[in-house]
Amino acid sequence: MKTVEGTDDFASMREVVGRYFGRRLEEQKPLPDLVVVDGGKGQLNAALEALQALGLGELPLISLAKKDEEVFVVGRRESIRLSRRSPALRTLQQARDEAHRFAVTFNRARRSARTLTSELLRIPGIGPGKRRTLLSAFGSLQGVRDASPEAIAALPGFSLAAASRLAASLRPTELPTSRPTDSPAELPAQAPAEAPLPDSVDPVASSDPAGSPVSDGDDSSPAHSP
Repeated sequence: MKTVEGTDDFASMREVVGRYFGRRLEEQKPLPDLVVVDGGKGQLNAALEALQALGLGELPLISLAKKDEEVFVVGRRESIRLSRRSPALRTLQQARDEAHRFAVTFNRARRSARTLTSELLRIPGIGPGKRRTLLSAFGSLQGVRDASPEAIAALPGFSLAAASRLAASLRPTELPTSRPTDSPAELPAQAPAEAPLPDSVDPVASSDPAGSPVSDGDDSSPAHSP
């Protein structure tokens, strides 16, 4: 859309119908016998407004609503429900589905061209002419990535060396893998364990502060008289 901002289905229908039939009139090309638009009454009225603005209000116009496959006709209040086996309904469905397929394919091609252009803009030596050549030959950015340097070099304006540089530039870069550190994590220092007592030391007997032995029994030394 060139004039519609945001999501407005009816305004989009008016713009598309107006641009298409305006170009047909300008180029003096023949007009269709029947105009079929996708949608219900709202889309039908929007298309009618666009045709009336161009002086084509008398052109036969109908719409096909996908939910219940109803056919809406200008000037008729109620919709027309055709049998699911009706050849006429199948013809309308095929026309609608083909229009959808064409629109989806066209939009995908445009997005692919924009992506290819943005990727190639950063590569030195690739100008607009070579970008168009690559898109025409390989169809998409992924197609160029998948192409071999020999296939690219076969295109006009590309040497094997330039094709190899292009292929290397479009090759996805691999992220480096993380390696474990060489030195283990430092652990906090632990207090040294107490040394065990020697086997020859009696845990009961000890020395007093003066260094004289202390006995745990009666003193066997004679008493001194005062």
